[in-house]
Amino acid sequence: MKRAIFIFMIAALITAAACAKKPGEETAPTYKSAEPEVRQDGSTMMVAESETGIKSEVKTFPASSDVAQVTRASWPDGRRSVTIVMRSGLTVDLRDQEDIDRALEMSAEELSAAVKKLGDGVGTMTAPVVAASPSATSQEPEPKPEAKKAENPEPLKVHNENPAKPKDKKAKK
Repeated sequence: MKRAIFIFMIAALITAAACAKKPGEETAPTYKSAEPEVRQDGSTMMVAESETGIKSEVKTFPASSDVAQVTRASWPDGRRSVTIVMRSGLTVDLRDQEDIDRALEMSAEELSAAVKKLGDGVGTMTAPVVAASPSATSQEPEPKPEAKKAENPEPLKVHNENPAKPKDKKAKK
């Protein structure tokens, strides 16, 4: 009986070792992306596709627009989702299939109208999207003021108001 248990344990260990994967073998899919394309309306289009067939298309609009970005994700099985990020910080997922299909061809005004068509209370509010100005990126950060040292620091005092009295080892019986 002991021999059968021992053989079973060895077989289980060999099976577990054979099925184990190397650490780091399962990584997130890598994306191949094309160079950003600047469109006539001033928007920038970026397309990336993963090795699993998921396609991500991102259109970024100039700072003068109410719409900051529109993203469309397409899966190999035909599913699509579109997310619009407004400069106010509102993030909305489109629901209308026609809007989803045309989202990347739509102007910023049409996308803004599609968001308004969904109504209030739809979407998630985050921090407003602020475009970086060229002058803001070229400025050097201001030096931090040096911390002031305390002029007359008082030493810490330890007070022991109720010191423990040593116990008498000789107890009276």
